[in-house]
This record gives sequence, structure tokens and C-alpha cells, in this order.
Amino acid sequence: MNHPSPLKILLIEDTPADARLIATLLHRYSGLLSFDLTHHTTLAAGADYLRQHPTDAILLDLSLPDSQGLDTFTAIRQLVPNTPIIILTGTNDEALAIQSVHSGAQDYLLKGRIDKNRLAHAISYAVERQRLWRELEQKARTLEASQARYHALVEHAQEGIGVLQQGQLVFANPALAQFLDYTIDELLALNTDALKNLIHPEDRDFVLRNYWNKFVTRPRQLQFEARYLTKTGHTCWLNIKASPFEHSNQPATLITALNVTQHHNTEDRLVKERNLLRTIIDNLPDDVFVKDTAGRFVSVNLATMQRLGAKNLIEIIGKTESDFLPPRQAAQSQAGEQALFATGQPIINLEEQTLDRQTHSQCWLLTTKVPLRDTQGQITGLVGIRRDITDRRQAEEALKKEHALLAQRVDERTSELRDANKKLTHALRVKDEFLASMSHELRTPLNAILGMSEILSDNIYGTLNENQHNSVNIIQESGRHLLNLINDILDVSKIEANHLSLELVPVAVDDVCQASLRFVKQAAQKKNISVSLEYNQNDLILLADERRLKQILVNLLSNAVKFTPENGQIGLTVEADAAHKIINFTVWDTGIGIAPEDQGRLFQPFVQLDSRLAREYEGTGLGLALVRLLADLHGAKVSVNSQVGQGSRFSVAMPWRKTEAPPPDEPPPAADSSATGMPATGPDPDRSLILLAEDNAANVEVMSSYLTAKGYRVVTASDGAETIDYARKLRPNLILMDIHMPDIDGLEATRQIRNNPNLASVPIIALTALAMPGDRERCLAAGADDYLTKPVSLTGLAQTIESHLRQTEAAS
Repeated sequence: MNHPSPLKILLIEDTPADARLIATLLHRYSGLLSFDLTHHTTLAAGADYLRQHPTDAILLDLSLPDSQGLDTFTAIRQLVPNTPIIILTGTNDEALAIQSVHSGAQDYLLKGRIDKNRLAHAISYAVERQRLWRELEQKARTLEASQARYHALVEHAQEGIGVLQQGQLVFANPALAQFLDYTIDELLALNTDALKNLIHPEDRDFVLRNYWNKFVTRPRQLQFEARYLTKTGHTCWLNIKASPFEHSNQPATLITALNVTQHHNTEDRLVKERNLLRTIIDNLPDDVFVKDTAGRFVSVNLATMQRLGAKNLIEIIGKTESDFLPPRQAAQSQAGEQALFATGQPIINLEEQTLDRQTHSQCWLLTTKVPLRDTQGQITGLVGIRRDITDRRQAEEALKKEHALLAQRVDERTSELRDANKKLTHALRVKDEFLASMSHELRTPLNAILGMSEILSDNIYGTLNENQHNSVNIIQESGRHLLNLINDILDVSKIEANHLSLELVPVAVDDVCQASLRFVKQAAQKKNISVSLEYNQNDLILLADERRLKQILVNLLSNAVKFTPENGQIGLTVEADAAHKIINFTVWDTGIGIAPEDQGRLFQPFVQLDSRLAREYEGTGLGLALVRLLADLHGAKVSVNSQVGQGSRFSVAMPWRKTEAPPPDEPPPAADSSATGMPATGPDPDRSLILLAEDNAANVEVMSSYLTAKGYRVVTASDGAETIDYARKLRPNLILMDIHMPDIDGLEATRQIRNNPNLASVPIIALTALAMPGDRERCLAAGADDYLTKPVSLTGLAQTIESHLRQTEAAS
């Protein structure tokens, strides 16, 4: 196989590193072409060489010790006008290189971005294009000798051919007309100005100044590339070569044009893509590199150069990792690469420890290498990516140590928490037991006290005189005060233990407000305090727990009465705010007021503002604490505005969700005015047997006396076993079941009674002095029909009994 002779290349370059790179790239080019390179460092030396030696192409640096800029190109161009010249330039001089191309240079290459293929392509393209120019000139001379042959060649030539004479185009072939989207006649009809306007505006001044005038005044051999505007407004690139010519015995210029638009478009796109890709790769924090099958670096990004300690590409291209890394590390890397070349299997996410030449420290890298293949599928090298994971590895090691230490601490803390949890569980159990015991021990005697005072007030044991009535009232008020204290303490405990839940139902705001005011009306009248109620909107409905909302308002109103002197004023104002979806309940008074520094302690349990107030005004300090806790459960906000001596305003902003009105209350059963207070209609008490299961003698006396006075027959049992036995034998109409009894408690007794088919429908009302979270649910789950908390209102008890007896009678 014959190989073409090497192309003789003259390199005029004064930078040794750039010259070595060019020589290395041409030497390593493995295509069909080969190159014989001669190097000179000055314009003078290069010119001397050109005068003595034929050269196929010239690689010219425009910045030489003895010549700078476009003058350098012009000097060489004038010396060897038929030899293709390729400009070598840095990125800072790219505009000058482009100007050189416009002046006749075949191409330009950017230093630092030259690879062997790009260099070889540029040289071969320039040489081939020069060869084409020579062929065109030969064709032109041949055409001039033979008119017929001339016309045939010109008409079918792919190159544009024209004759310019005295600024007018006097001949154009079809190709030239086609390049510009004109017909030949249209093109020949263009005057000098129109011909000038065919040149692209951005190139026009340059072409007119440097070439056009030379065409017109004194035709000479010139060559340049420029953009032209077609008739349709598109842009095309034409490579123009002008030669002196004689037409009709007059001087003229022979124009030959190559349409290089596609080449420029492709080159522009490739340059943009190449520059973009290079910018992207150089800005990646990871190392990116390409190697040949010998492990030599072919291309690297900036991160790789920095890690290997190289200042520029010359220091790294063509070298292997053995030139940069310790022998053992380099050998390991090269062994993996040889396996990749042999098997074609990529290396994925390999963690390597290596030397960072930039920091002179060991680092960890996460490496991926994949084979590069040519169009035939043969492996020609590899591309690799390395990511510095030193921080991650160090963090992992630190995390392992921290995890071990943390695990140890967790074990220790878990043990401590386990012990603390046991103690806390025990403390909570003791607290619950204490509260349950306190509730039972206080409510049980209160049941007798309040019950007996109610019997006396109802004249069950005979009519009382005024002094006796007053004494009984004092007993009742004291008992209720103590009961309220117990209830407040239990409510606070329930809320803090998260055992208190709300029963949210549609509530008529007016009904709750009126009921709350009735509760404090008597106390206000005793101090001659006027009470007012105002709304900004009637018939308000609020989704809330009615009992707890009333408790909030009663506590605030009671405080208003308590701390307002005689002849003062208190009020309740209700303002609906549809825009903010809230209803504001504001309780105001003209009382003693509260100092700003004391307002922050108002809602703390068991806190009175100072000892003077503690002596003058009774109270436990739980009321406002309960207001805040109950408001929080509703999602409401409590605020206070007060000044000493000017009264106070307590506001509760309740969330207002639109809801339907509550159903109307059923009217209570009609009652007569007899001493017994029994309903006018309903079950006959003489036929109603009540089984009272109660182990406290005082409570037995109170309830049995009251129920007997109301006309019921009452049988008592003092423990669970006796209750079960009496229920089975007597089959009472209703059972009052105390939960806290000896032997068998009330819950178990209820379960056993319910297991008897003959007693399954007997109403059972559970009575308990515990009043702890879940009591009601446990009683109902055991089989009770109702649940009452001691102390029980005897009137309320009678109404509850009557209701259940009515239901039983209606069902029978």
C-alpha cells in the first residue's frame, strides 16, 4: 500500500512549549496523512526558509519577537501568496485571528484547545482548498483560451465565477447567481452601489476598505472570506479569490467564489459546543480525564490538573499517573485500567486512597472509568471521573465513633430513663390513687352534709323556722364551696394529665350566657352590683362543650363579683367577628383592678396576687387557671386588660365555626306543688322498690330518708355480695349502685346483675365519690344505665330515678 508523501509544514512560533505541543500532536496523529515539520521562531528566519524551500502549509503565530499582529500575516502572505496559512493564537487574540482569515488565512486555531485531530484537519483542509484554488485558476486560464470550453465549464461549475470590471459585474455563472438567490440577469443589472450592498453590513467596511478598491483601481490577486446577503435576506459565507483578468481587451478581475456557509455554520456550532462543553467540564468540581490504551492522559479538566499539581496541559498531556503518584498507588490504578481495556467492563464507584499533589495530603476519591470505543467498537481509551470524598469518609469515621459513643450514652440514658419512668409511673399511680382517695373521702361526707341540708330545706323532717333555714343555708353554701374546690382541683389534674376531653356540640350562646349570669345573680344582689349582658349579634350558635364554656364564664363572673365593691357594675359582652371567625366573650367590672406586673401570674394555679388580697378575698387561686386550661382545650385565647382602681376586662376569643342550632330542650315533666315534689303523672311510688347499695351509713340515712319521704320503698345493701343477693330475690324496680364498696365493688356487682336474664332490664344508676377520668365510661361499660357523682343533689336524684322508671314502664 502506497502512503502519501509527508506534508511539509513550516511552524513559525516563538513559544517553546507551544512549539513542542504542535510537534507532539502532529507526531501522534494516526490518520492517513503524515507531516514533515520545520520550526522557526522569528518572522525573518521563517521568510528566509520560505524563499529557499517549497512548503505545503504554514502554521503562523501573529505575536513574534520581530513582528506583531496582522502585519506578520501580511508579510508572509505577500512572500508566498499561494501557500495556505493557518493562524495560531490565544483566546485573547481571537478577533485578530478572525481578521486574518478575512484577509486570506485559511483557518485559525486557539492555543490550549488544539488536539491532534483538529490540527491535522485544519492543515489538510487548507492544503486541499489551496489545491482547489489552483485548479480553479487553471480552469479559468483554460476557459480563456477556448470560449466554448470556457462557457461549458463555467456554466456547470459548482464554484461561483464572475468578472468584475470598473466596479460593475459583467459576467456571472449560474452557481454565483444561485449562491445569492438571484438570476444571472438580475445580478448583472446591479450597479456598483447595489453590489457593495450585497456584502453583509458587519463585513462591508472591512471588505470595501481592504479589497474592493483594489479590484476596481488595479486588479490583483487577492483572497478573503466574507458574509453576503442573498436576495431573500439570508446570509451566506463566500470564500472569494480575485485574480487579474483581461476582458474585452480591458483590465478586469476574475472572481471565483466557494460557498462555505455550511462549513462556517458547522464550525460555529462546533466551536460553541466545544467551548460550552469545555467550560462545563472545567467548572466541574470532579476530576474528568481521558486516557489512551497506554494509560497516557489525552485530555483533562482543571480539577484534574490541580489535583495532579500541573500548571498547564503541556505538563500532563501524554504522561501517565506514574509521573504524578506514588508507585504503589499508580500501579493499582493502571492494573484496573488494563483490566478494563481487556474486558471492556467499566469501573464503577471505586473508592481509592491517593495523593493530592496540590495539598500534599492523602485523600479519598470515588472513581468511575468507562471504555471509549471507535466506530468499529474497538476500545481506544477510557474516560474517567473522580470525586473527592475525603470529607465524607472522615465524616463516616467520625460518625462511627460518635455512633458508638452515642449508643453507649443511649444505653446509659435508657437505663436512667427506665428507672426514672418506673419512679414516674409509681408517682403518677400514687397521685391518681391519692386524688381518687381524696375525692372519695371528701365527697362521701359532703354527700351526707349536702343531702341532709337539702332534706331539711325541703321540710322533709318538718317545717323550719327562719333561724333554722339560715343555718341550713350556711351549711349548704359551705358544702358547695368545698365541692367547687374539689371539682376545680380534679379538673386541673385531669387537664394536666390530658384526661379531660370536650363534648363539642352546637351551643346557643344566649342560653349559656343567661345561665352563667343566673349563677352569680344572688351574690351580685347581696353587694348591690348591677349586671348587664350585651350582644352585637343575636341568635349566635357556637360549637363548644356547653358545660365547660359555662364553667369559664361563671369563673370569670364570680371573680368580677368578688373583686367589685358594693354598688359597682359588672357585665358580659359578646361580640361576633365573622372576618376573623371568632366570638369574643368579655367579662368586665369596675372593681379594684390588677397591676401590670401582677397580670402575668393571674393564670397560675393556687396563686393569689398578694397576702393582703388573700386575706380580704377568699379563694384558692384555681379559677383563672381553669379558665386558661379550658380555653386552651377549645383552641381559644384568653387576655386581660386592667389597671389598678379602674376595673378589669377578661376576654376569651373562641373559634367560631358555623354550625346548626341545637335542638330545642324537651320540657321537664310537669310537677305538682305537694310536699313530696313528685310528678303529677308517672309510675306509682308505692309500687316502686328502690335497692340502695351503699356502705356509708350517713349516705344511707340521707338517701333512704329522702326517697322514703318521696313515696318510694327503699331496701339497703352494704356490700356487693348483699346487693347481688337482694337484686336476685327482690327484683327491684331500680338499683342505686355505689361503686366503692367492700367485698365486691359496684362495677363487679353490676356485671353479675346484668348476667342474670331476669334483671337485665332493671335500671342501674351508678353513684361514685371518685369522679376520676374514665369513671363514667367504666360504669357504663359494666352495664350501668346512668352515672351520678357524689355529692348527689337529692332533687336531681329523684328526677333521674323518675326518668328511668318512666322509660322502663314505657318499654314494658
